[in-house]
Amino acid sequence: MSTSIQKHKVASLYLFHGPSGTGKTSTAKILAMALNCESGTHSRPCWNCRGCSRSLYMMELCSGSRFAGFERIRTLIQSTSFAHAIPGFKVFIVKECHLLTADAWDDLLGIVEGIYGTEIVFVLIAGDIDTLPTMVSSRCQKYFFPKLKDVDIKLKLALIAAREGIMLEREALQLIIAQAEGSLREAENLLDQLSLVGSRITTSMVQEMVRLIPCNKLNDLLRAAVSGDTMETIKLTTELIRTGVEPQALVSQLASLIKDLLSNAATTNSSSSSLTSTCNDQRVQKVGSNLITNKSERLCYALKVLVEVEKQSRSSIDQSTQIFAALLQIASQDNHNNISLRNIMPEDIVLPSGTC
Repeated sequence: MSTSIQKHKVASLYLFHGPSGTGKTSTAKILAMALNCESGTHSRPCWNCRGCSRSLYMMELCSGSRFAGFERIRTLIQSTSFAHAIPGFKVFIVKECHLLTADAWDDLLGIVEGIYGTEIVFVLIAGDIDTLPTMVSSRCQKYFFPKLKDVDIKLKLALIAAREGIMLEREALQLIIAQAEGSLREAENLLDQLSLVGSRITTSMVQEMVRLIPCNKLNDLLRAAVSGDTMETIKLTTELIRTGVEPQALVSQLASLIKDLLSNAATTNSSSSSLTSTCNDQRVQKVGSNLITNKSERLCYALKVLVEVEKQSRSSIDQSTQIFAALLQIASQDNHNNISLRNIMPEDIVLPSGTC
């Protein structure tokens, strides 16, 4: 985008797509500033000149009803006084494009067809590119925004904590990052909520806020299930459910633990492995060596069962029963079954080669 601005080859229609909290809207605002920045440095805006301030004002024009917003934009574009009153590029940001109706898309296309060669730019923000009509996406310059790396979120949160005078325990920071799942906005919101409680944020505070299951209880349940101890599995599951643990959260965190165990075992240098679940690598080291050595096949099977029950329980009115059944299925699985991770893993879960 910087190159296109420097070479004066700015598109009329951009599409920023990807998971939430990955910087799509922020980048769109920066693009608007860079297009109108008066500093002469087009690679990035100065944030201080009139052009940067004017760009920020322009971006509020698409708020509210999308269809009504497009009508107002059409009227503005057709107004000769509009071009003189606000010189430079006019950048309109349209968020949550999946909410647009067919009529709204037609109206937007009608506007776009009449603005080629002018200083008017539309930036569409969408989570999934497939939610846009092909006739629209084919006309866009597309930019995908992937989930942020944990290290980048960590650096940003550390800067915020230092600026705000917040004392943040290392494991608490790791839990916030894991809960955010690559979304910087989610991580910042969690940190902001926690900072309201006090200037010192502890691991227990994070666990309580995001309703994480204590690592030792999660470890004990997994060990009982994959070791075939059905009575202990029933006992531990009952205790967790009675304490108010959501069945869906229990399944998700167990599956996350297993993925970490398998990933850690497949990584030659465990210090370089990426552990993104709700507990850090100390948990993996504590539980993992024995289970990986003796129960790797059952771990693979358990992951398959948990993934399936997680999908089914979303539409179930009795999630607890489904969770009990799934864990008992894992506990009673025949040790001698020859299970290959390559055959049972769903496509949306990717583990390093050599895991099983």
